[in-house]
Amino acid sequence: MKIYTSKIWFWAFITLLLLNITAFATMFYRLSEMRKDFEQVEQMPPPPGPRPPMRFNSIIQKQAGYSSDQLEQLQTLRLRHLEKMQNHRMTLRETQEELFEEVAAENPNPSRMDSLKHVISNSHANMIDESVAFYESVKTISTPEQLRELNKYYRNQNFNEPNFRGNRGNPKGRHENRGYRNNFNQ
Repeated sequence: MKIYTSKIWFWAFITLLLLNITAFATMFYRLSEMRKDFEQVEQMPPPPGPRPPMRFNSIIQKQAGYSSDQLEQLQTLRLRHLEKMQNHRMTLRETQEELFEEVAAENPNPSRMDSLKHVISNSHANMIDESVAFYESVKTISTPEQLRELNKYYRNQNFNEPNFRGNRGNPKGRHENRGYRNNFNQ
């Protein structure tokens, strides 16, 4: 009986060893194939020809009827605005992280937390000021009718209002059917 049991353990060990070797060989093979695919993608040249227009431009041109010159001016204003907003968002995020670290500290400093809260509120105010300044500059290049259409577009994008083209008529808002799940109302 002892010989029979030791043979079973021996063959079980050999089987497991072969399975492990096969698993590692398969894993290394797959990783090398993935590396080759990534190298091919990195070496691909950019597609020839002019870049297709940005989605924003095509929507605005169709919806509001901006001319090519107006679109170019609007795009310049918009890119400048987005860059400034990105800087404000980075400042806001860094300050929020600092505040969280201060709150999570063993002995948080109340005056430091107050100053961080003040910086956060100033960042929010700066973002609002930048948005207002952007809107004012857009007013200078737009006709009243174009401005109404642009307002519809931005209202839809910022406030998730239904029945505008950006939501594709979805009455539940733009995040519905995108994989986001609202577990609070279920």
